[in-house]
Amino acid sequence: MCKIRRWVKDLPDVMSVTKKEYFLTVAFSFCLGVILGFVFAPKRTKYSTIGSHNGNGNTGIWEKDEEEQSED
Repeated sequence: MCKIRRWVKDLPDVMSVTKKEYFLTVAFSFCLGVILGFVFAPKRTKYSTIGSHNGNGNTGIWEKDEEEQSED
């Protein structure tokens, strides 16, 4: 902890940064945030389903249409 305090005291109060350095720092921070977000996001593959399952009775529509066409 003492080494960190000494290092912080040695830092200059004001530091000039070019636009290129500023842009690269922002871009790197953004990319790092996205990567860490993907790594630490909760993985819910067990409960993930694609579809609404809202009970609108859409089961077997294609089978009923084929049966009606074959009867004609």
